[in-house]
Amino acid sequence: MRRYILAGLTMAGVLALGSAVMAADENEPASTTQQAESREVARLRWAPPALENPITIELTVDGPVPRLKTDRDYIIKLPDQPRTKATSIVGGRNVVMIGGHIALENLDGQQAWDSAKRAIYIKDNQGIVHIEGVFIDGINGGEFDAVAIAAPDSIVQLQNIRVNDVRGTVKTFHGDVVQPWGGVKELRIDRMTASTHYQGLQIDKDLGPIGEQYIYNVNLTGPGNYKIWLTKYPNDNPKRVVFENVYLLPAEGRSLDRSVWPERRDQEFGAKLSEDGTYITWPNLDFVEGKVLLGNPPDGDFVPEGVAGVGYQSPGYQQR
Repeated sequence: MRRYILAGLTMAGVLALGSAVMAADENEPASTTQQAESREVARLRWAPPALENPITIELTVDGPVPRLKTDRDYIIKLPDQPRTKATSIVGGRNVVMIGGHIALENLDGQQAWDSAKRAIYIKDNQGIVHIEGVFIDGINGGEFDAVAIAAPDSIVQLQNIRVNDVRGTVKTFHGDVVQPWGGVKELRIDRMTASTHYQGLQIDKDLGPIGEQYIYNVNLTGPGNYKIWLTKYPNDNPKRVVFENVYLLPAEGRSLDRSVWPERRDQEFGAKLSEDGTYITWPNLDFVEGKVLLGNPPDGDFVPEGVAGVGYQSPGYQQR
């Protein structure tokens, strides 16, 4: 079987090439053009996985997503208009989705499965799921998760993702920016900007095992109280969580060390505010590395408005 590398392409370019995407050696050095581009635009940390004879699935605005075969690779293309239905990636081996816009319909007050309120839902995957350049928009006002994961055997890569206005409540639907509630082998995030009215990165262990989580270049805003939730029980936690260049803007009237869980009121495991008040750490949670900084990134959102969405252009990758 032939293996394909999808580095530095728009999704439109991938589809134009179809199953005959340009073959490349995974160890081939970056071209001179790619090197020049890397000096102008920050390249993403992880490239898409190599694909073997991928099947391309073109989604419609409101049509279903077929169940994927766990021994096959896939390219999933969002439509040229905002998709209003949940995009459930169930099954599959290596799966790539680059670019597109999801604005879920408002299902508040209606009978609906939780899975219908997840903009992207990754379940039972057996390889690497690479999602890049997608804009998830809460413009329709309903409660929803941006990305939910129940794939304990899968590596999930979320890069250049922008999420606007996640919503939820404690009594209705617990809206999260990212929640691997059903487990994930490894979660990789590089460049994400998200606003939430409820919860943000809900990355504690819930109903499935969680391996390592790498959270790079993320900024979280909005009126939601808890924007990072690390653990329910200190002895039952993810294997490892690494924060690097992660910024959090607390809700009005709330401090940085009370915008995460465990918060400062947990005397044993709670977040500790630095002496200058600019960041927090969790010194008594051994699996947590790095810190979370107060405010917005000095150069603005990691994923500015207009970067992710329809017509997205990938900046390329640091690793291939």
